[in-house]
Amino acid sequence: MLCGAFIATLFIPNDYSMTIAGLGIGFKLFIIDNIYRKYPNVKKKYDGLARMWRSLPTHKDVITLQSMTEDEIREHCQSGSELSSLTSSSSILSIKDTSFCERFQLSFEETPLESWRSGKRCTLLDKDHPLTGSKQGRIFLTHSFLCFERSPRPNDSADRFTISLGDISKICKAKPFAVLPGSGMSIEVTVKGREKPYLFGAILHRDQAYLSICDQAMIIGLPWGSDLDSSERQTFSTLSARDPSPSRERSGGNTSLEESTGDDDAMTIGAHM
Repeated sequence: MLCGAFIATLFIPNDYSMTIAGLGIGFKLFIIDNIYRKYPNVKKKYDGLARMWRSLPTHKDVITLQSMTEDEIREHCQSGSELSSLTSSSSILSIKDTSFCERFQLSFEETPLESWRSGKRCTLLDKDHPLTGSKQGRIFLTHSFLCFERSPRPNDSADRFTISLGDISKICKAKPFAVLPGSGMSIEVTVKGREKPYLFGAILHRDQAYLSICDQAMIIGLPWGSDLDSSERQTFSTLSARDPSPSRERSGGNTSLEESTGDDDAMTIGAHM
């Protein structure tokens, strides 16, 4: 915004600049702020500046962390301390990881895996209502959970849920609509006790994401993680060796995938695949 304002002052006369600035300030003070005061839910959802301000650590938090040892910080994490920066293993959790755990109401050990920190773009499909029941968002994989968050409304708890990997009975690659070409871009997740499976579509590099989930299930000892056919796993390894862009790296029992960010047009084209 500051950069745009600077460029505008180079071309717009001062009289017009002052008029535009005055109108903007008046609109913010007398209209937007009044709406935010009357409707706190609107402020919580759309006031990005306030969210950013609240997410910053206070001076007291920084001083407290600097004066504490790693064991003391870990003790605070286990007791539910509301510090804005927390530790996992031997490093301090980032504000983004802390915010993720708080949004999904997970323990601070359940941060997204390295290759899933930004999530995978997807569309939660509803086969019964394919046009009106779809929700665009992102899925995240942690050590024990598969998480979905709808965008661009991440502050609405109704559009956010978690699936415990231990509750999954089956996971498979899917193609909801047979008329579409290709092998599909969807992952179907069947959960114990739930009649309809979750269907996550329009996932770029779907095969890599599917393999990553299966690998994590094998690491924590879940039987459905070994359902992946060995020939299929070998085929994927061969393709990965030829194309290093979505590479797989294994280190210390952890699986990581580098996700290539796709644009919104690509996601829209594959939204119902």
